[in-house]
Amino acid sequence: MRRSEMSDSQQRLRDSIVQKLGAAGWSPANQQRMFDDGLWTAHEVNMERPAAGGVGLQLRLDVERQRIHLSILRNMFQGITLYIDYRACLEPLLDAIVHHQDMVTEPNFRELVRAVVKVCPETYSADDEDGPLKKVVP
Repeated sequence: MRRSEMSDSQQRLRDSIVQKLGAAGWSPANQQRMFDDGLWTAHEVNMERPAAGGVGLQLRLDVERQRIHLSILRNMFQGITLYIDYRACLEPLLDAIVHHQDMVTEPNFRELVRAVVKVCPETYSADDEDGPLKKVVP
């Protein structure tokens, strides 16, 4: 989607996520810059948090599906991606992510997963990007 294709409410939602994560030290990924330049991208937000404790985070927003994709990555390449239906839980979700962002390590990344599922029960994962989604149970 391009910014020009988004409704006013979608743009406000997107901008609030970028502002909150930016204030917490997240950086725009390359795809984010493309979106900001008016190009079509698969995700309207694409931000990343460098590895703290060896684990990096990447957050992508899919406005059409009303879903956040949160990747918890070792070495910024391998890890788990959570697919989170954020409709009723966006603010608590972002708060939980920001709260845990500097504490996530390889041994304890499940604490972040549990915090996400606690505020957004409609959280899913897949074995690979094209695989079927499975509900995450804390």
